Amino acid sequence: MLSAVATGSPRLFVAATFARNAQFGSTSFEGGAKFNSATFQNSVRFELATFQEDAQFEQATFERSASLGPLACARRVKLSGAEFRGPVTLSFAARRLDCRRTRWSSTAEVRLRYAMVDFAHAVFEYPLTIAAEP
Repeated sequence: MLSAVATGSPRLFVAATFARNAQFGSTSFEGGAKFNSATFQNSVRFELATFQEDAQFEQATFERSASLGPLACARRVKLSGAEFRGPVTLSFAARRLDCRRTRWSSTAEVRLRYAMVDFAHAVFEYPLTIAAEP
Protein backbone atom coordinates (compact mmCIF):
# COMPACT_ATOMS: atom_id res chain seq x y z
CA MET A 1 0.00 0.00 0.00
CA LEU A 2 1.30 3.46 -0.92
CA SER A 3 0.91 5.91 1.93
CA ALA A 4 2.72 9.08 1.07
CA VAL A 5 2.46 12.62 -0.17
CA ALA A 6 3.09 13.11 -3.87
CA THR A 7 4.21 16.71 -4.22
CA GLY A 8 4.98 19.07 -7.06
CA SER A 9 3.85 18.46 -10.62
CA PRO A 10 1.22 15.84 -11.43
CA ARG A 11 2.19 12.22 -10.80
CA LEU A 12 2.17 10.33 -14.09
CA PHE A 13 1.30 6.64 -14.31
CA VAL A 14 0.33 6.88 -17.98
CA ALA A 15 0.11 3.50 -19.76
CA ALA A 16 1.37 1.77 -16.60
CA THR A 17 0.38 -1.82 -15.88
CA PHE A 18 -0.37 -2.77 -12.28
CA ALA A 19 -0.07 -6.57 -12.31
CA ARG A 20 -0.72 -6.99 -8.59
CA ASN A 21 -3.23 -5.43 -6.26
CA ALA A 22 -2.85 -1.65 -6.29
CA GLN A 23 -3.58 0.20 -3.05
CA PHE A 24 -3.23 3.95 -2.70
CA GLY A 25 -4.50 4.33 0.87
CA SER A 26 -4.33 7.79 2.49
CA THR A 27 -2.19 9.10 -0.38
CA SER A 28 -2.22 12.84 -1.00
CA PHE A 29 -1.53 14.00 -4.56
CA GLU A 30 -0.71 17.70 -4.22
CA GLY A 31 -0.34 18.23 -7.97
CA GLY A 32 -3.00 15.79 -9.16
CA ALA A 33 -2.37 12.45 -10.83
CA LYS A 34 -2.72 10.84 -14.25
CA PHE A 35 -3.43 7.13 -14.60
CA ASN A 36 -4.46 7.54 -18.26
CA SER A 37 -4.38 4.31 -20.29
CA ALA A 38 -3.22 2.41 -17.19
CA THR A 39 -4.21 -1.22 -16.76
CA PHE A 40 -5.14 -2.54 -13.32
CA GLN A 41 -5.00 -6.34 -13.70
CA ASN A 42 -6.06 -7.11 -10.11
CA SER A 43 -8.07 -5.21 -7.55
CA VAL A 44 -7.41 -1.52 -7.03
CA ARG A 45 -8.23 0.68 -4.03
CA PHE A 46 -7.93 4.42 -3.50
CA GLU A 47 -9.20 4.75 0.07
CA LEU A 48 -8.95 8.18 1.69
CA ALA A 49 -6.80 9.52 -1.16
CA THR A 50 -6.85 13.25 -1.85
CA PHE A 51 -6.15 15.06 -5.11
CA GLN A 52 -5.50 18.83 -5.07
CA GLU A 53 -6.02 18.96 -8.83
CA ASP A 54 -7.59 16.51 -11.32
CA ALA A 55 -7.60 12.75 -10.77
CA GLN A 56 -7.35 11.30 -14.28
CA PHE A 57 -8.11 7.70 -15.21
CA GLU A 58 -9.02 8.32 -18.85
CA GLN A 59 -8.89 5.21 -21.04
CA ALA A 60 -7.79 3.12 -18.02
CA THR A 61 -8.78 -0.54 -17.82
CA PHE A 62 -9.91 -2.09 -14.55
CA GLU A 63 -9.80 -5.89 -15.06
CA ARG A 64 -11.18 -6.88 -11.65
CA SER A 65 -12.93 -5.22 -8.75
CA ALA A 66 -12.21 -1.56 -8.12
CA SER A 67 -12.87 0.64 -5.14
CA LEU A 68 -12.08 4.26 -5.89
CA GLY A 69 -12.80 6.10 -2.68
CA PRO A 70 -13.86 7.46 -0.52
CA LEU A 71 -11.60 10.08 -1.97
CA ALA A 72 -11.61 13.85 -2.24
CA CYS A 73 -10.71 15.70 -5.41
CA ALA A 74 -10.53 19.51 -5.55
CA ARG A 75 -11.39 19.58 -9.25
CA ARG A 76 -12.43 16.74 -11.56
CA VAL A 77 -12.30 12.98 -11.54
CA LYS A 78 -11.89 11.93 -15.17
CA LEU A 79 -12.94 8.38 -16.12
CA SER A 80 -13.78 9.11 -19.76
CA GLY A 81 -13.04 6.14 -21.99
CA ALA A 82 -12.26 3.90 -19.02
CA GLU A 83 -13.45 0.29 -18.91
CA PHE A 84 -14.61 -1.43 -15.73
CA ARG A 85 -14.72 -5.20 -16.30
CA GLY A 86 -15.42 -6.15 -12.67
CA PRO A 87 -17.65 -4.76 -9.94
CA VAL A 88 -16.83 -1.20 -8.97
CA THR A 89 -17.61 1.19 -6.15
CA LEU A 90 -16.85 4.86 -6.68
CA SER A 91 -17.15 7.26 -3.75
CA PHE A 92 -16.09 10.84 -4.49
CA ALA A 93 -16.28 14.35 -3.17
CA ALA A 94 -15.40 16.38 -6.26
CA ARG A 95 -16.65 19.25 -8.41
CA ARG A 96 -17.13 17.09 -11.48
CA LEU A 97 -17.09 13.45 -12.59
CA ASP A 98 -16.49 12.85 -16.31
CA CYS A 99 -17.54 9.40 -17.57
CA ARG A 100 -17.91 10.07 -21.30
CA ARG A 101 -17.68 6.80 -23.31
CA THR A 102 -16.95 4.82 -20.11
CA ARG A 103 -17.86 1.11 -20.32
CA TRP A 104 -19.34 -0.63 -17.28
CA SER A 105 -19.22 -4.42 -17.87
CA SER A 106 -20.32 -5.33 -14.35
CA THR A 107 -22.37 -3.87 -11.53
CA ALA A 108 -21.38 -0.46 -10.25
CA GLU A 109 -22.23 1.83 -7.38
CA VAL A 110 -21.44 5.53 -7.61
CA ARG A 111 -21.66 7.64 -4.45
CA LEU A 112 -21.12 11.35 -4.97
CA ARG A 113 -20.85 14.50 -2.96
CA TYR A 114 -21.05 17.90 -4.72
CA ALA A 115 -20.22 16.49 -8.18
CA MET A 116 -21.83 17.22 -11.50
CA VAL A 117 -21.72 14.06 -13.65
CA ASP A 118 -21.34 13.52 -17.39
CA PHE A 119 -22.29 10.00 -18.60
CA ALA A 120 -22.58 10.95 -22.29
CA HIS A 121 -22.21 7.89 -24.55
CA ALA A 122 -21.38 5.62 -21.58
CA VAL A 123 -22.27 1.92 -21.92
CA PHE A 124 -23.94 0.13 -19.01
CA GLU A 125 -24.16 -3.68 -19.34
CA TYR A 126 -25.40 -4.18 -15.76
CA PRO A 127 -27.29 -2.04 -13.25
CA LEU A 128 -25.60 1.13 -12.09
CA THR A 129 -26.61 2.80 -8.82
CA ILE A 130 -25.99 6.52 -8.33
CA ALA A 131 -26.49 7.99 -4.88
CA ALA A 132 -25.82 11.34 -3.26
CA GLU A 133 -23.69 11.22 -0.11
CA PRO A 134 -24.49 13.61 2.75
